[in-house]
Amino acid sequence: MIFKRKEKIGYKAKYLGGHSAFPKPMKCEIQLLPDHIFIPEMPLKIRYEQIENVQSMTKEKLTVMRLLLLNILAFALKKKKLYMVLTYKDEFDVRHNMVFDVKNIEEVQPAIYRRMIEAKQKTTIP
Repeated sequence: MIFKRKEKIGYKAKYLGGHSAFPKPMKCEIQLLPDHIFIPEMPLKIRYEQIENVQSMTKEKLTVMRLLLLNILAFALKKKKLYMVLTYKDEFDVRHNMVFDVKNIEEVQPAIYRRMIEAKQKTTIP
């Protein structure tokens, strides 16, 4: 489900793991705001310039990455389904690989990517 409020676009998702502070799966909302992503259930704010990558992966690819994604129960994920992996570094320079099951992955993933690129371009302009 997608819903919009002033300058905010929200996507319903299921967080599956990948962040040490949030080891348990949970239903959540990924809110795209002008300068950051906000996940109120955690609560977690991720500035777009902190994001290193956003990509989709199947269960098979996640299984290969399981050593990197310590909190993922990859065996519980469905086959051939795409999951969004959001990689970012927090304010302590710790890298997190958060995995989400998002119904509208084909919409949310490119939206996050575009905002990430725009934020990085702003920080590199002299």
